[in-house]
Amino acid sequence: MDDVVYEYKAGVTHGFETFRRYRQQNRVGWFASIKMILMVLLFAFGCYGVYIKVPGVAMFAWGLLLLFPFALYLNMLGIMLSVRRLQPFNSQMRAVLDRSGFTISRKKKTSTFGWGEFKRSAGFPDGLILVRGSRECFWLPDAALKSSSGSHARELVRQSVPIFKELGSRSET
Repeated sequence: MDDVVYEYKAGVTHGFETFRRYRQQNRVGWFASIKMILMVLLFAFGCYGVYIKVPGVAMFAWGLLLLFPFALYLNMLGIMLSVRRLQPFNSQMRAVLDRSGFTISRKKKTSTFGWGEFKRSAGFPDGLILVRGSRECFWLPDAALKSSSGSHARELVRQSVPIFKELGSRSET
């Protein structure tokens, strides 16, 4: 098997896509339940403010309730603002997958990880995500492939990482 090489620019678009794919492969079912409980509690707190005749409390609670649907986007914005301060931001990245592990490099730094360091991975119709921990993951889009194919990369990762999920459908000719 040959090495699989990806080259891409680690910019805002790539960061958003990494965050989106991480959330997609790491769905947490109870999170929606917690959001619903918080929304009910905010509504109840607003009603309590009306009951005790303190409109400021009611307006605050209902205002938070109105902002609740935008919480995910605010979270993504906060993450992206912190990502922009990281060293590899806007750098040209080169990632190599081989039998021994994963190597990622930019202008002046190279990091190598053995396959045992990755907790899980997921294959999407248009790329792969490798997850080392709760705050470190690597999105490798098929569009950034410089050598080999997406199916070859998936097969290599499937054999090397203990937990591999195939998400979405893939029809390659």
